[in-house]
Amino acid sequence: MTALDPVDPVAREFSLRGYRALLTALLEAGYQPATFADPLPAGDGPPLILRHDLDVDPSLAVPLAEIEAELGLAATYLVLLTSPLYNPATATNRATLEALGDLGHEVGLHFDAAPHTTLPARDAALADELQSLGLLLGHDVRVASFHRPGLATDTPELPGVISAYEARFTQDLTYLADSGGTFRFGHPLESDAFAARNGIQLLTHPIWWAEQPLGAVAERIDAWLARHQSRMRNTLAANIRPYADHLTDTGGHAL
Repeated sequence: MTALDPVDPVAREFSLRGYRALLTALLEAGYQPATFADPLPAGDGPPLILRHDLDVDPSLAVPLAEIEAELGLAATYLVLLTSPLYNPATATNRATLEALGDLGHEVGLHFDAAPHTTLPARDAALADELQSLGLLLGHDVRVASFHRPGLATDTPELPGVISAYEARFTQDLTYLADSGGTFRFGHPLESDAFAARNGIQLLTHPIWWAEQPLGAVAERIDAWLARHQSRMRNTLAANIRPYADHLTDTGGHAL
């Protein structure tokens, strides 16, 4: 595929098959696998660094990780320790993070810098979160990204860890992201970076990629909320007998 070729409609889909088609097109165009820890690809083509920020639910990452592994790609999955939506230390989420590592991917920290108004406070919180995630994973954390920019706007470098927002990853490479469920600056295969075969850091969020193509963003969020409510209801019923009895008496069941 060249810059002038029409983009395969499947590669435009926000779906699992669309993600596979997008990565396949990038590889066929000569892009070479790279990572934040090893940004120089083995081949002569431009580097492709894959990043996923786990903002909503770590379990959504596994299908993407399996596709990448099948294509010979290693991605970086970044965990938010301060999320109000999930606890990375639950048995289920720990198993998910272990599965990502077993597939050959890096697991790092998605760090919310916004609450910290000074660099010393930010860096102290960062050190605490790196230590906590390292204990959870059983190894040191090498890579971090910002959840919300905060102080990152002026100080993207982070002490003791590789930052995904360092200039070598956002200026030397072209940074493309699906934030908000859309490629706001155009599809990667129609980007100036792709046309020029410039190196790319591609950020995707697993919440947008599923078996069925993404329709309205609100529909994707509502579908996840329904599944999450079902899991929460089952968890509560398993741990609180009166609630389990209530569900039985009323014919209630998980959504």
